[in-house]
Amino acid sequence: MSREYALRGIVSDIGQSGRVASVVHVRDGLVAGVGGHELIEALESSGVPIIDLGDRFISPGFIDPHTHFEDGARSLVETLDCRVPVVRDIAALLERLRAHLHRAVDGWLVAQGNLFYDKKLADGRFPTMSELDSVSTDIAIAIRAGGHATMMNSVALERSGVLGFENREGMMGDAVIERDENGELTGLIAELDAAVPFPKPTPGEIPGILRDKAVELYTRFGVTSIGEISASPAGVDAMEAMAAAEELPIRVTTYLWAPGTMAFDEAIDRAASVRGDVDPDRFAIRGLKVFADGGFSSRNAAVHTPYLDRASDDGAAYTGTVSIDHERLTEMVRSVRRNGLQLAVHANGERAQEAACHAAIAAGSPDDESQRVRVEHAGNFLTRTASLDLWREAQILPVLQPGFLVALGDYFVPIFGPEVADSRFRFRDLIDAGIRPAGSSDLFYGSEPEQTSPLFNIWCSVARQGFGGEAIAPEQRITVDEAWTMHTLWAASALGVEDRRGSLEVGKVADIAVLARDPHDVSVDELRHLAVDVVIVGGQCVLRREGLEGLDVIEPAVSCSVV
Repeated sequence: MSREYALRGIVSDIGQSGRVASVVHVRDGLVAGVGGHELIEALESSGVPIIDLGDRFISPGFIDPHTHFEDGARSLVETLDCRVPVVRDIAALLERLRAHLHRAVDGWLVAQGNLFYDKKLADGRFPTMSELDSVSTDIAIAIRAGGHATMMNSVALERSGVLGFENREGMMGDAVIERDENGELTGLIAELDAAVPFPKPTPGEIPGILRDKAVELYTRFGVTSIGEISASPAGVDAMEAMAAAEELPIRVTTYLWAPGTMAFDEAIDRAASVRGDVDPDRFAIRGLKVFADGGFSSRNAAVHTPYLDRASDDGAAYTGTVSIDHERLTEMVRSVRRNGLQLAVHANGERAQEAACHAAIAAGSPDDESQRVRVEHAGNFLTRTASLDLWREAQILPVLQPGFLVALGDYFVPIFGPEVADSRFRFRDLIDAGIRPAGSSDLFYGSEPEQTSPLFNIWCSVARQGFGGEAIAPEQRITVDEAWTMHTLWAASALGVEDRRGSLEVGKVADIAVLARDPHDVSVDELRHLAVDVVIVGGQCVLRREGLEGLDVIEPAVSCSVV
């Protein structure tokens, strides 16, 4: 096998706008050259193997800077899929749960439903505790709907211990323990999943789950790097060890969730203890992630526009709560920077985003550009254009989720009113304002099936269609190239690795995705279904389409998959 070869096809110009190239030269895991006929002739005269890919498109490997690999992998193994359209109404949901009670583990049957499950089910509401009790009063039943909201039967509520969080802060913003007008529990909780003792795999089982699901979730879609939001210490340890052994087909940059995975100070200490035999290009702990508010599905994002279907305890208009005060958030920014790390702030709502910006400004400009504060979900919902001036002053890095156009784009108007229709996913306005948003999946329990595919997310950015197929602020659509850059070069910037990844330029790592067709020559609806034929990480082939010729000259990774 050769550590030097060239790929001939249609080469992406990401990072070098307007460049026309037909060959990428790879040597010792790095891009050694990009060019046209002259480079091809030079390579031929030097005897470098050239793999002719015809009219296939040679792209930098996609980067997913905000995902939950461990949680997403475990969701495929541990939960019963009850997402719409697997079930379409509550009757079908209850029937499916009854038919799978035998899958309960340690007395728990855990299912996953979509984000905004109450809107996607034909009944237009969540199942109630009494309805879930009709399935079983012996087995604890929980339906995790997108990470923020969970429905439980009475057994699950009792065993979980979450009632002790009532009127307190949860793990992702203010805890929600819903009661009806008579004060009776409905079974709906929110921002508390991390506190629930769901059955968990043993530390020894986690590597196998990750190994089995990495290709299914990422590699087959051309993803070569991820920004992992940690789920458990055992998961972090497993990814670190697997990276050292080169057992994963993706590069992992980790953000430790505090306090969900470990306490804030403990997370800083863990970031400093990465083992010395790990290539930092394969695994690194980049920073910490904290929650400044909750989710839209739980009506807990800190927004400016009042929720129509939720009021404060005193009956006043409700706009959510910023869960970290200014002084604490500012000290968090300073603390991570003192330790050479980066802070990522979950901020669904604009008020939470503003809090992150004010903390970043108060902490001062970072010595290192890669330590700019990341604001997760900034750009998904923006009612005040003037906020962009604050974003620029704070030098934040917005990390948004184009796939949420489908996951939740239809539901802003029902919960806030028609005046917010044009405030959804304003990608065109962000880019025109000189902001470089990174696109990510935010894979979690209850994600849509295609959510980890950058091609799906690119399609969402261009097609602008919601779950029901209706157009969402179509004037905010962006070009294919802009959407591609969000998932490559700008995503690399969010991880602090733009100098090493995100584009096909000399000296960068040879992380490459080869697509069956040029995305510029297909219809909008074909974008989401483009096949990925070859995936290369660090010059090694980690995935190839069966039947492709000439690839035998590329050194394969141990875990190279054939599809």
